[in-house]
Amino acid sequence: MMKKLLILLFLNSLNISAQCDIPQPWVGNTGLNMTILLLPSFVSSIETTSDDAYIVAIGESSGMVVGTVYFNNPNGGSDLSTGVGSLAIWGDDIGTPELDGAIQNENILLQLVDDESIFNLSISPISFAGNGIGEQYSSTELTVFCSPPSIGCTDESASNYDPLANEDDDSCEYLCTDPNYLEYYYAGTQGCISLFSDAGISSDMFSAPANTGANMTIGVNTPEMDVFEGGQIGAFYDLNGDGTLQCAGLESISTGFYGLGIWGDDSSTPEQDGLHSSSEVQFAILYDGMVLAFDAPQFTGYVTNGIVNITSIEFLDPTGCTDPSACNFDQSASVDDGSCYNNDLGCGCDNPAAEQGYDCAGNCLDSDADGVCDFDEIPGCTDPIYVEFSLLATDDDGSCELLVSDLVISYDSLDNAYQILLATPQCEEIVIDIQEGWNLFGYTSSQAVDITDVMAPFDDYIYIIKDNNGSQYWPANDFNGIGDFVPGGGYQIKAYQAFSISFDN
Repeated sequence: MMKKLLILLFLNSLNISAQCDIPQPWVGNTGLNMTILLLPSFVSSIETTSDDAYIVAIGESSGMVVGTVYFNNPNGGSDLSTGVGSLAIWGDDIGTPELDGAIQNENILLQLVDDESIFNLSISPISFAGNGIGEQYSSTELTVFCSPPSIGCTDESASNYDPLANEDDDSCEYLCTDPNYLEYYYAGTQGCISLFSDAGISSDMFSAPANTGANMTIGVNTPEMDVFEGGQIGAFYDLNGDGTLQCAGLESISTGFYGLGIWGDDSSTPEQDGLHSSSEVQFAILYDGMVLAFDAPQFTGYVTNGIVNITSIEFLDPTGCTDPSACNFDQSASVDDGSCYNNDLGCGCDNPAAEQGYDCAGNCLDSDADGVCDFDEIPGCTDPIYVEFSLLATDDDGSCELLVSDLVISYDSLDNAYQILLATPQCEEIVIDIQEGWNLFGYTSSQAVDITDVMAPFDDYIYIIKDNNGSQYWPANDFNGIGDFVPGGGYQIKAYQAFSISFDN
């Protein structure tokens, strides 16, 4: 008997009430309103079923209707029939004691009234402002707020699903249209839920067997085969012991009773070309290019000239890996065949680990989310008010120490020192020791000299030199934006390593 099919019904339900309290359209004029433009993309995303559908604006705190726009205005006024329109939201008239409109900054909600149902609209936030203007331009989603009972099939997986139904009446039908499923061939109401096994038999293995002179007759008489009329039924056995099945019997499938001959071994030949006594076979059906393997309980083994009637069949359960955590998990398999494996190399099954600096999707890592890949980050001072500021730096490393404003004071001090030096000339050579990192030094020569001529021997030690105006001497880029050393001038230098220098006087 064919295995029983499990039918899973997933029922959706909506919160409903017996009768909805329909919000009535706004009528009136308080002398103060706010205009909301309803653009085409917003209007076109709302589907209505009645000609008199309308949208109401409701004050969230008061629950009061404070504005209305029709899809087709029965009074002939402004509406949304052209696919675009506006909604006037009326504010409270402060000249009257009662609350008759929205109050300043009140949150406004929109609802669709369509026939006897009410739907909440998902919108961009609206905060009431007298004489203000807003717009709703993106598509919206409808959420049922209140709807009268509507009976029908509420299962979205059913072929007769009713999207307007909110009360299921057990009328759902599940037709299978996928030929990879057994239920497809029955065209019934089971749904596509039971995959079958081919037992390793392919369609090209359904080939006519040799006539060996000895056979057994199988009478096939089961209504379960009728739906495969026009297909073929075959009996398969590993005749040469190589692990591959060969066809030992083949017949076309017709409705009602028919016979299938299974061929036995020809004992007059040395090779095995048919079944031995008691050999068991694997039955299978070939239909529309697909193979369905089955067992026949009445067949207990081959017997030459034997006769057996098959009155029921049992389709084989699909085999495969049934472990959901395995890389080759087969959700259609119901019998585990021991093939499960887990080969996670770093980025999921069978995928190697990500390259250094990248994630599994091939995107570079950016730990601080500043748009610069981690491996491209350059540490340094990123604040331009500091002397240590670097145009190349992307990550502040805490190296900002000396304010530019303090540097001006230092420069003035160096200039005063130079003037004193000019008044009292010194014969001794002045040696300036440059330390690794940032330093300040004064140009002690009385002659203006191209900075490149003086500093070129030390270029391998120098990262950058800047004058009081922020101009740079940048050896790595072969750039001299300072020009000449100015006698008595003060300069800032960042060195890769310590060195000493003196200037000709």
